[in-house]
Amino acid sequence: MVSKADLWPEYFNTSEANVDDIELFFFPLEARHQEKFDRLVDDMIGGVYALRALTPYGELLVFTSTELPLPHWN
Repeated sequence: MVSKADLWPEYFNTSEANVDDIELFFFPLEARHQEKFDRLVDDMIGGVYALRALTPYGELLVFTSTELPLPHWN
């Protein structure tokens, strides 16, 4: 987890993020992981954090759906 301010795409400062900007949805694979997953999402929503992963194919930035306009929240 890193500061959301450090990761926020410049594009979203001039154009509001919308449902078309969603590329992936993440859900826990097994029910036993649900509580940890929910805590992680709550920390991201309640704080100023986002997830960042570097892969051989590029950078993955993960924000919660609460960054989208209210009708697109999941």
